[in-house]
Amino acid sequence: MIPAVHPRGTDVGGLLRYLFGPGKREEHTRPRLVAAWDGAGDLAEMQPANPSGRWYDVRRLSTLLEQPVRASRQPPAKTVWHCSIRDPSHRSGLDG
Repeated sequence: MIPAVHPRGTDVGGLLRYLFGPGKREEHTRPRLVAAWDGAGDLAEMQPANPSGRWYDVRRLSTLLEQPVRASRQPPAKTVWHCSIRDPSHRSGLDG
């Protein structure tokens, strides 16, 4: 596995639009949630909808992820953290 920790940011929706979008260097194929926080509920219900077959609607998931930050009295300056992981033995991604 090859991890890549990306610079911290502030735009949850922007990261989600990127992750559920076409990508910049490599095509994002079959984007989906693979984990969530304790008590989040069913992952399938949080999965961004794709009604057009082209663009995913990440608004609901973005709102859910931003709630703790908005409720905080002193949120950190950069709340978005992204680590991509690549398995060089699998061309199509971690789960094949």
